[in-house]
Formats: sequence, C-alpha cells, structure tokens
Amino acid sequence: MPISGLDFGLFIAYFVPGLVTLWAIAPFVPPLQHLFESLNDDKRFGAVLTVAVAALVTGMMVSIVRAGTFDHSFDIAYPIDCRTDPQFGSVPRIDPDYSKLANEDRRESFLLAVTQEKRLYQFYGNRFLSILFVITSVLAIGRFGPSMAAHACRIIDS
Repeated sequence: MPISGLDFGLFIAYFVPGLVTLWAIAPFVPPLQHLFESLNDDKRFGAVLTVAVAALVTGMMVSIVRAGTFDHSFDIAYPIDCRTDPQFGSVPRIDPDYSKLANEDRRESFLLAVTQEKRLYQFYGNRFLSILFVITSVLAIGRFGPSMAAHACRIIDS
C-alpha cells in the first residue's frame, strides 16, 4: 500500500529546487559550505543524507515563497482589451467545492488531476525561484567564489 501524500513528483518538485537554492546560499553560510565540501570526504554518507533532508526542507520553503508570490500574480489583468486578445486576460481563482468530493471515486479523480497538473507547475515555479537565488548569489559575491569553483572542478574531474 503506497504512503498517502508521498510521490516521486512531489519529491522532485521540492528536492531539485531546494538543492539549487542550498548551493546558491552556501557561500554565505559557512556550515553549509563546509557540508558541501564534506561530500568528497570518506564519510560522505552522513553529509549526503543531511544535504538531501536540507534540500527537501529548503524546497518546501521555496514553494511557500512561490505560492505567496507567483500564484497571486495570475489574478492580475493586463491593461489590454481582452475581447480581441483573450489570452492576455487574468485567470480568476476558483476554489473547489469539496463537498462534491464526498464520493471516493471523485476524490481519487480530483487527487489524480491535481497530481498530473500541479506538480509540473510546482517544479518549474520553484526552479525559477531557485535560479533567481543563484543569480542573486552570483551578483552578490561578484563572481563564483573560490569554494564554488573548486567544488565545480571536483565534480567535473570525478
């Protein structure tokens, strides 16, 4: 029996953006920078597990920021006549009527539709925010720091 609420799409929607965000903020957080450097040590199992858990938690925080910023931007209408160009109009938020999901078959269909449609949006929205963190990090330090460049070289060499 699968664990309810735990699937590969949700894991990827949080893990990859969280890992990119952790890599972006590592030059500013010395313990995190040391954790990334310890991935090449002999005792790397603990470091890999710690980075994986930290990436999931960070990905969830990035998703909260995305939900608070990007999701609300869909309600904003562009100042364009939408009668001739309806693709430029806003998308009104419609909350689902959960009382219609009392039937088990309808509930499962709804959860499947959410999984199929929302996970890609979560991943790409979270990934966009994590790339913004990387750009901000690179601009803040002016260039790739020596530890980031050294880590990239070690990855390429191995």
